[in-house]
Amino acid sequence: MEKFVESLFGIKIFASPFIIGVVLGLICKLAIGGQTGNILLVVMIAAGALAGFLLLKVIRKRMSFSDFDTKVMASPDIDEAVRIKD
Repeated sequence: MEKFVESLFGIKIFASPFIIGVVLGLICKLAIGGQTGNILLVVMIAAGALAGFLLLKVIRKRMSFSDFDTKVMASPDIDEAVRIKD
């Protein structure tokens, strides 16, 4: 079960740069059009996928994917504001 959860966090981490690559590629395709737009679309998607894999590799060397997600999603500033309010 733990490996399944780690896989889901890994997919979440990979998806961010990949989706950015897809969106940038689509913008280039729509703005430029033609064969050049298609080539830029493929290049941007490949760059997003490569960035996602590299990000996964770097994070995996340092910590687990769930630990990384916990650190990214933590909000100590909100915790501090709630503590001060009480």
